[in-house]
Amino acid sequence: MISGLGIDILNLKRPELYDIEFAKRFMTNQELVELNKCITVEQKRHYLASIWSLKEAIIKATNHQFVFSKIEVKLTNEAPVCYLKGVRLFLSISYEKENLVAIAIAFPSNENELE
Repeated sequence: MISGLGIDILNLKRPELYDIEFAKRFMTNQELVELNKCITVEQKRHYLASIWSLKEAIIKATNHQFVFSKIEVKLTNEAPVCYLKGVRLFLSISYEKENLVAIAIAFPSNENELE
């Protein structure tokens, strides 16, 4: 049974997506390490936007149970990944021209909660 759904749409031209101080406010240390591995400004902007938008979707899907700095998202080749206590998440992200959409579907992680 789904316990929550979160969707976030983000315009990739937002000025905050070029601001490292903005990133430091919501990214974990590991996410900042990954951000710094990005070579071009475009790669950094897409990475920052992806993490921000996924966290927005996760917060919506979990009914605001978590804060940005406590959520760690890892982008993989298959799908974004995030582990939170008590919640299983299905995450997806897609780009369309200058926009990005992130979706988070939350499920209870305890098998007993499914009955």
